[in-house]
Amino acid sequence: MCGRPDYRGAANDFDRCANSLRCSQKCVRQFINTYITDCNQDGVIDCIDYAMLHQLGPQCQNFVNFDDFYKSNYWLNFDQCRKSAQN
Repeated sequence: MCGRPDYRGAANDFDRCANSLRCSQKCVRQFINTYITDCNQDGVIDCIDYAMLHQLGPQCQNFVNFDDFYKSNYWLNFDQCRKSAQN
């Protein structure tokens, strides 16, 4: 989903990229830049949308049951971290 950073046509391109901090960072940036959207449809793209994209994928705005998402361990941990960073 992140394109083919550092693609050379070798069988081990994926493994090589996954084990390279620079390449894997580039991969994540490309994914985010390609798919970021207002997942929670509040009119603002912010860190909440980045977290939702990470967890729910590119179709995050089409997620049916946000109540389940907001009760998930992922969200509870993220929200606790987000709130402590704001203080």
